[in-house]
Amino acid sequence: MLKENMAVQNVIDTIISDLKGNSGLADGLLSLVLHGGAPLFEDGDRYLDVDIIFLYKDNAIPIALREIKKTFSALCHDLNKVNNKAFFAIKSGPMHPLREKETEPLFNINNQRIIFFHISVFSESDYTCKNTYAAPSPLLAYRWQNLKPAFGQPLSVFRSIDKITVDDIIVSGLGIDDTIFMLTNKERGCWVWESGDMVWHKEPFKDFDDYEMAVYALKWCVNNSLSYLSQILPIKLTEERRADAFAIHFLKQPVLADYYSIIGFEANIKNYRKQFVENPASFRKLFDIKKLTEIVIFILHSAKEKLQLIQKISNHKYKLPNFDKEIPICCNSDLKKLLKNAVSKKDYDRIVLITDGNVAEFYDLKPWIAEWKRPFVEYVIKGDIGDKSPKKLLEILKFLEKSGISTESLLILFGGGSVGNMGGMAAGLCFRGVDFIHVPTTLLSQLDSSIGCKQSVNGFISKNKFGLFHAPESINISILFNDTLSKKQLQSGLVEALKHGLCQSKKLVKDVAAYGNRVCDENYGDLVALENIILRTIEFKLQYMKLDPFEKSPNQHLELGHKIGHAIEFATKEKIPHGICVAFGIIAEAKFFAIQNAISPQFMQSLTNYVKGIVTNIDDLHLINNTEIINKLFLDNKIKKNKIPLVLLKTLLKPESVFISLDSKSTEIINQSLNYAKEVFGAN
Repeated sequence: MLKENMAVQNVIDTIISDLKGNSGLADGLLSLVLHGGAPLFEDGDRYLDVDIIFLYKDNAIPIALREIKKTFSALCHDLNKVNNKAFFAIKSGPMHPLREKETEPLFNINNQRIIFFHISVFSESDYTCKNTYAAPSPLLAYRWQNLKPAFGQPLSVFRSIDKITVDDIIVSGLGIDDTIFMLTNKERGCWVWESGDMVWHKEPFKDFDDYEMAVYALKWCVNNSLSYLSQILPIKLTEERRADAFAIHFLKQPVLADYYSIIGFEANIKNYRKQFVENPASFRKLFDIKKLTEIVIFILHSAKEKLQLIQKISNHKYKLPNFDKEIPICCNSDLKKLLKNAVSKKDYDRIVLITDGNVAEFYDLKPWIAEWKRPFVEYVIKGDIGDKSPKKLLEILKFLEKSGISTESLLILFGGGSVGNMGGMAAGLCFRGVDFIHVPTTLLSQLDSSIGCKQSVNGFISKNKFGLFHAPESINISILFNDTLSKKQLQSGLVEALKHGLCQSKKLVKDVAAYGNRVCDENYGDLVALENIILRTIEFKLQYMKLDPFEKSPNQHLELGHKIGHAIEFATKEKIPHGICVAFGIIAEAKFFAIQNAISPQFMQSLTNYVKGIVTNIDDLHLINNTEIINKLFLDNKIKKNKIPLVLLKTLLKPESVFISLDSKSTEIINQSLNYAKEVFGAN
């Protein structure tokens, strides 16, 4: 009777048809309401929330209950032929059907929850739906008398459930618009039995309603926004993490304190309701409902804005050049789909997930991997996440060997640059190379360290001393990971983007400067602008890699600022982020050439302004002394006969590599340059 691709509308039509043909169901039936809300997400499933209210004459209830059970049992039986996951539940008597906590009935097609039916059966004398409220403009309402929508749009606007798209769901705002309308107008709707019909009645808030509905609206928005996001990003949704996860991904700094205050209010709402009943006037003086409602509405707007921004994230695919196999670089908001495609390309005997403690605090890929029905193990790198030491590499290799890794295994490297570098190095060493994929979680790793086949770890006394070339199977980028980054981490990534702009694109310099100003002001929620920077930087890096994928050319233009930057990074044991060190290096290396009149004072100032537009100051440079930095330069991984290659940038888009002899004259000029850079970044 029911096909996999049956529209939800047809499911409803089937129920109504059965009712019309069954006297046991129809006799004494005064009204039937199918009341639907917006599409929602829960526990990894998308569904449409529909409440069914049967209202019978008092003496018809026993037979009606028996026939309703038969009807829905038969319907579930047909659905079970498709996927063995169809359930329903029935309650009768006085109750609160739209709020009652129960085992929600659901019909499931194609292993997706497609619709929740809350079935409530009332007699005329015990009907209490006057106390059952919903947002004021439901999508769907059927009345038994005419079997057509009483108002609003029928459910068929969403076509077949198989064709419901995220766009459809976001257009409905996850019900956010309806909720804002309800709070703004301070009224909600309910079904009232009057004059022989079920009538939709709007009723103003009264008593404690305005407080209760405001905090309920926030809780509802938090749960559904996070449930949606969890479909495309592996956010950690433990009970203690939910409030923080919503704040990180959907809110801006100014409203955070108020948000947590309302979360606390909701947790104690029963006690507050008692206080209100005891002394309403005093309670309203203590808790300003106008301010509370305004904050909730602001948060709802913020959530909707973020959801709409996510929809604007476009899908892009590149590939690493000059390799025997195609290595895709995929940029997409739907990370789950990307990873499923990447893992399904081969029949891997096991998956090894490598991540670090910082990433594991916010994200968890294990539930997704479990859905793919592959054996898997997880290794969480302990300690300092910036520590790319040989010791850390050996710990990873030891784990891989004990875990039973084979030539048919896959490593998923889930983290920033250090996880990618060490995991890539380990993958290259196991069996002379096993498959791995990158899932970069920092801006720096998304536009720089994961883009390529260069894998390395630090030496015992110098930076990036041990390494190899081993290409990933794919690079999977979600811009949404950047929500959890600190200001310093964002600045670190932007410096690498600026480096490409200085060498390859004036437009990129301008875009990075504009976004850098927002980061400095801690107002950096524009995903579209950030996406543009990531994509353009990747494109420019790929252009360079086409010319020199294995870095054999002496003209390493993309090493701009990296010689001194790497020296600082290693000397501070990675306590200063890579990009911040490079920012210092760009200024110091440019000053080295400016002192020798190779760069004009005007361009030196322009370059300083570009960099300072992203990194205004560096707090931790007091950890470094100039002698230590200079000594590290002698250990640079590209030094040749006591000469290191510095990138001379006389003007925008014209970099050139110059080998500098580390003699006493040069080291003295480097010392002066380091002092200048310290003044620029405000070091004491």
